[in-house]
Amino acid sequence: MAYAVAGWLLIQVAATLKGTLDLPARVDSWVTVAVIAGFPVAVVLAWLFDFSLAGIKLTRPLVAASSPENSSPAALVKAAPAKHSIAVLPFSDMSAERDQAYLGDGVAEEILNALVKVTPLKVSGRTSSFSFKGRDLTVSEIGAALNVAYVLEGSVRKQGEKVRITAQLIQTGDGFHVWSESYDGNVTDIFDLQDNIARTIVGELEVVLHVDQIRLVARMTKSPEAYDAFLKGRKLAQVQDGEGVLARAVGHLEDAVRLDPEFALAWAWLANANFFLPEHNDVPDWKSYLEAGKKAAKQAFRLDPNLSDANLALSYERLLELDLPGQWEARKRAHELDPASVAAVHELGSAYGLMGLFEKALPYMRESVADDPFSPSFSSALGIYQWALGDSAAANTSFDRSIKLGWVLVAVSKAQMIAASGNRSDAYTYLMTAFKVHVEKVPLAFQSRIAQWLLSVAVTKEAGWAKALIWRSVKRDVGNPKKMSGLAFKATLLVLGEAEAFFSEVRNRPNTYLSGALMNLWIPTESARKVRTHPGFPQFAEDIGLVRCWQIHGWPPQVQPKPGTDGSNLQFSCR
Repeated sequence: MAYAVAGWLLIQVAATLKGTLDLPARVDSWVTVAVIAGFPVAVVLAWLFDFSLAGIKLTRPLVAASSPENSSPAALVKAAPAKHSIAVLPFSDMSAERDQAYLGDGVAEEILNALVKVTPLKVSGRTSSFSFKGRDLTVSEIGAALNVAYVLEGSVRKQGEKVRITAQLIQTGDGFHVWSESYDGNVTDIFDLQDNIARTIVGELEVVLHVDQIRLVARMTKSPEAYDAFLKGRKLAQVQDGEGVLARAVGHLEDAVRLDPEFALAWAWLANANFFLPEHNDVPDWKSYLEAGKKAAKQAFRLDPNLSDANLALSYERLLELDLPGQWEARKRAHELDPASVAAVHELGSAYGLMGLFEKALPYMRESVADDPFSPSFSSALGIYQWALGDSAAANTSFDRSIKLGWVLVAVSKAQMIAASGNRSDAYTYLMTAFKVHVEKVPLAFQSRIAQWLLSVAVTKEAGWAKALIWRSVKRDVGNPKKMSGLAFKATLLVLGEAEAFFSEVRNRPNTYLSGALMNLWIPTESARKVRTHPGFPQFAEDIGLVRCWQIHGWPPQVQPKPGTDGSNLQFSCR
């Protein structure tokens, strides 16, 4: 466009100056021909290069799998969508006060959970579907990103006790509206409304099931007020990050179980909110939240032992009690009760992963990423397993996907993988670049360029002096009762190779995300090997229940029982 404007001006100037300067008669024709001839060249150059504050640069490709600069999640999924596949988007709030966004999210999520139970139907996971909330994208663009054939969108309008839910099913390929329907009722009828919508969708997709014999949406509570508080609390518990977010989630969920003490799902999510809070917020009373979470998890399980979410909450309680065989049993039961639950699939994979049984974990991790490709934590875990199993190319793709989705610290794992292959210089350059490009997403502790440099040298170059400096700054927090011993802290101890401190923190201060910390014991790095082969590791593995898990589920490649034994009484070797 700039070339066209400049060319037109040049032609006008040539015509004006022809007479003034007594130029040849055809000069304006020559200029016109030159301008027209140069236009295709300008178009090609404009396509290939961009103007930026840093000067003229080559235009970046839309997707660059190994580039830390590319942070867009678009085009992560490219296969043709399954015929019976759907994404449920958050329902818009059309209430007069615009204060029912949580209700719209809740309605959409319960319909999503109901559709997941329909076996032939592939339903995009909540994290991925809800990531498009508030974004100005067409249904076709959303369908392409989530790799689904249909999108369900809608709205909720609440006035007093009256509620209207409008839903429309749209084909993503051409934007055709398959159907649109409005449902009116009272807040007390919310489960019936959701069930009707779910049944209609199943019918429209021509899934041959006897859906009239089952109830797709469970009636969770008889109290509309308790359900309202539950929706508010669950939404915040799913967000997790942000000042006061999880504290407010706990408050709403406590209201829900106070209004209906028999509300099992609310108890399960109250447990989750309490478990998550100390991991995402620096709170001095972190122990009280973990204890409250344990009590809520037990209550959820007592009320409904056949509820998948109650078993998942109980698995965290077992983990915090260092009952590793028990946490596997709870996660296995959660998966059996709801095999389509993305959370249950992922957590069962994690239960195998913490034992070092990555081959058993891998199918579950692949399934969770396929169902919820926009979850950065799922992709990160999958990358760890792929790397440990020797598939560096696949791990690289998974790590890059996680970084694009905002989980910047997984760049540390990718840098470790690059360094482990022998390219320590490349690993250092990559990690420093990733920190610089994604500086706004780097945790506060590593915002300083000096801190980033020190961590990069320690991780990629295995520099003893760098590790010693970091150790001096963190060792005061080992056993510190005022600070939560979270995933990041335990992972740091592993990176530093501080085996005794790591053993002590796991034994005495287990945390909600302990699976992630133990998983990193089995990655192929020098620091992890140093911890695994420490003289105190066999007793540590015995104390926390790892040995019992191995006896039940099999032994990882790095640990083997001595010939003629089952590994009891420390009769196993580590490498």
